Amino acid sequence: GPPRLDLSGVPRTPEQQHALRTERAALRYELGNAFFLALERADLGREVYASILDETPDAPVALRTRYALAELEASQGRTDRATPL
Repeated sequence: GPPRLDLSGVPRTPEQQHALRTERAALRYELGNAFFLALERADLGREVYASILDETPDAPVALRTRYALAELEASQGRTDRATPL
């Protein structure tokens, strides 16, 4: 039959799941920065930043994400979207 899957790394407790979501949010923040700053793809940066705020608004990186999204919107001339952030 097929080889057995090693599921030991799957977070099972609420604490482990929260830690994983927090880690993923921080990594996605870095991805958003890469899109926005390094690759000049503000559209993709906006999507990544928005997904962080939608999925993990309580993550430690959420405040930095909100600031980055406001900066992105302002750089695109959309100060009306940047100000509320």
